[in-house]
Amino acid sequence: MKTTRLFNFSAGPGTLPLSVLQAAQQHLVSLPGVGISIMELSHRSSAFEEILGTAEANLRDLIKLPEHYRILFLHGGATLQFSMIPINFLRGTGSVAEYIVSGTWGQKALNEARREGDARVSWTDVLSEGAPANARAHSRNGTCRRRRHELAVRALVLRTQLKARLRYGL
Repeated sequence: MKTTRLFNFSAGPGTLPLSVLQAAQQHLVSLPGVGISIMELSHRSSAFEEILGTAEANLRDLIKLPEHYRILFLHGGATLQFSMIPINFLRGTGSVAEYIVSGTWGQKALNEARREGDARVSWTDVLSEGAPANARAHSRNGTCRRRRHELAVRALVLRTQLKARLRYGL
């Protein structure tokens, strides 16, 4: 029975060309010139160092990243950012992080930030743990407030990006 390949446009992993999957399949069994699988290869070996160096060089070339920036290959997916951002920008600063919580993912980000410092809800459309009662949006249909909220979030993101660029010379 022949199966038609589907295209995945969801968040997360996406569809890869069949040729890429076939090459990965072949290399999973035995890397060319190495004789063992990538799954069996030590992360301290010269073969692995070469793979890592090639991946970094290709990524650096693809996004035109200057040499004075470091590339980190990390596991954890997008939710890793929920802890990495507060670890780097909140921990030990004595600052307060203000979060906009509009659902499950915002709540998860807030919970991670609270592990590193003072994190508060500045706006939410759900009654989240720790959200002040006056932080909730009140209106019959919420359209006007939601639009103001979207604009406020965009302004906050732009302001944060600008501060980061000025601070780190980006």
